[in-house]
Amino acid sequence: MDTVFWPKRAGHSVEMMTLVAPTGMSPGLREEISLVLSMVAGLRQLEEGGAGMAPLKKDLYKALMVQLSDMANRAEEPEVARLMGSLAESLSGEESARLMAARLAEGDERHLVAHVGPLATWLGKSRQTWMSAFFATPNPELQSWSDRVDAGLQHALPRLCDRLGAELITLPGCAYKVVDLFAIAGEANGFPKHFAYFMPEDQGIKYAADKRTIVFANTYRQLHLMAGAPLAGCLGWAQSALPDARELDRYLLGWFRGHDLGHGLVLPQTDYAALSRHDRWGSMVMQEAVADTLGFLLCCDPSIASSLGLEGGKLCRVYCLELLRYLRRGPCEFPDAGSAYVQLALLAEQGILWREGDSLRIDERRLEQGMWEIAGQLLAHVMSGNVAAFAEFSHRYAPHLQPADRDLYFGLGPCDRVLAYHQPLREERQDGIL
Repeated sequence: MDTVFWPKRAGHSVEMMTLVAPTGMSPGLREEISLVLSMVAGLRQLEEGGAGMAPLKKDLYKALMVQLSDMANRAEEPEVARLMGSLAESLSGEESARLMAARLAEGDERHLVAHVGPLATWLGKSRQTWMSAFFATPNPELQSWSDRVDAGLQHALPRLCDRLGAELITLPGCAYKVVDLFAIAGEANGFPKHFAYFMPEDQGIKYAADKRTIVFANTYRQLHLMAGAPLAGCLGWAQSALPDARELDRYLLGWFRGHDLGHGLVLPQTDYAALSRHDRWGSMVMQEAVADTLGFLLCCDPSIASSLGLEGGKLCRVYCLELLRYLRRGPCEFPDAGSAYVQLALLAEQGILWREGDSLRIDERRLEQGMWEIAGQLLAHVMSGNVAAFAEFSHRYAPHLQPADRDLYFGLGPCDRVLAYHQPLREERQDGIL
């Protein structure tokens, strides 16, 4: 288990999550995937070793390519054979990596989703890619919930525009693949855990025509249960006021797909590049706030909410718990955590969020109306193309620009709990690579 924790805390509490391999997977494929994971873990260690490790790294990299090629030749399922062949070819050079990444981004796998190669994780942790691998199985039931959000967009968007009095346009979107992770190694197995990768950008390939978000649904669920759901008691909410175990995935996947679609909604005059030139970190924070807010409001639309079976009160509570979970990761260390601070600060200004003694209170009955108000603020100050308005808004609400004595956690403090994976499939292989 990778024990390099980030961001730094005085201490960390580790919660284990067991990754379960598909029951129908052949023993041979399990063994081969386990070998790939060991090789990738070894390569990630060698990346820290400097020039002296270059010969060993080169040899192991070649061995990994051969292993993936052999897996392609031995695969019983044609889809798996094509996937392994593409992964092997992607390691042969930068141009091949770009071509294979585009091919994989266009995919709609039925049996296995995988990545083997360089991958970026957290911007604040590192600005480069590191060797990683993950293997997952598609989850068709949860995929169908995500697809319903897509289908409802054509009805929800005109109502969103009408309510905001804005001419929102949609940028080319990215595909969405909902999977259950069952094996992972290398940098992607570091801390803190990701539950979504934006491919191929996270592979270091920018401005690709075809894009796809891969969501680890089982990881996302566990992160919420570990660090989001327990906060309900702090807010005075009973368990019965939250989605039950059968409902939770619909709420999480619904709003998160809404968030993804929210990234693609802009005004004709929106100019995020100009905002980035003024304050790159602030621009990222505010773009996340736009995606969060518009994504939440899309899920509140009757066409989407009814299709997913979302109850308004439960959606508002889950969204608040997710904002607080993100916030406690570190508002100045993650753009999405900074976004949570912006929204919570604006809700506090409206009297929807407040401290009551040692407790935090949120009036979930007023939350949707409060989010419409926030959307209006973001349209005017972030999406309008007005850099001066953005600068003034950021100065008031962006956490990295607040006074040092400002409590950015609304009294909750940072979260020191992290998720780690128990991987029986990796433990089946005892022989080391290095």
